Amino acid sequence: MVDDAIVVVERSSVTSRRGVAQGGYARGDEGSHGAVVSVAVILAAVFIPMAFMRGITGLLNKQFALTIAVSVLFSAFNALTLSPALSALLLRPRTEARGVLARFFVVFNGWFGRATNGYVKGSGFLARKAIVGAVILVAFSILSIATGKTVQTGFVPRKTRATSS
Repeated sequence: MVDDAIVVVERSSVTSRRGVAQGGYARGDEGSHGAVVSVAVILAAVFIPMAFMRGITGLLNKQFALTIAVSVLFSAFNALTLSPALSALLLRPRTEARGVLARFFVVFNGWFGRATNGYVKGSGFLARKAIVGAVILVAFSILSIATGKTVQTGFVPRKTRATSS
């Protein structure tokens, strides 16, 4: 549920880095309202019907579904009201970091950049060679079916013979 606030804070950070400010405060609501509202509406539309399901599934999921739906709506409200205000007050221009932690992040960002580039190259390869991707998909599907046959599939565990002492 934090992702709505992250969208707003990231938008505030980007606009403050670009120097777009109003009255000395960075604005985080430019362009992020639509994303926050659409995510909240979609998640609520998914979880609210779960609360009204019948049978044992409905009974088990009712509190969960209502809790998630209400928390999504609260999260959206927070992201549209409190997060922009806090971003305007707390976000300041970056200064050059120094010390051990700064060196750690330089190393980490280098590693993360290489991992990201590897992922993009691998995805590009699979996009160009669709047959390789299809073979991998079929192999994992067969593996998951074979593994799934060994796992119990019933909702209620089967009765086992009780051993009496």
